[in-house]
Amino acid sequence: IFLNLVLLGAEVDASASLPSDERLHGFYVLNMIIVALFVVEIALKFAAYTCKGFFQGSDRLWNIFDFSIVMLSVGEIIADVVDQLTSDGRYADSDI
Repeated sequence: IFLNLVLLGAEVDASASLPSDERLHGFYVLNMIIVALFVVEIALKFAAYTCKGFFQGSDRLWNIFDFSIVMLSVGEIIADVVDQLTSDGRYADSDI
């Protein structure tokens, strides 16, 4: 989570000088990797606790919070992919 926060700050700083329709491709890829790790974590929790234990166990509030944040992140990636498919979706050539 801390690494994700640091990368988000670095991305905002690095992209401040770019036009508003460009993004740094390296940060986009790192964000997708981090979200994928969070999805794996949620899947492992589902496997360990089962669906009932995940949503009704003693840590259900944290589990629901984690699940919601991860699903919002997945939704953001899906929206980005749809945007890329429906527009020219320019990315800056420079990486991290």
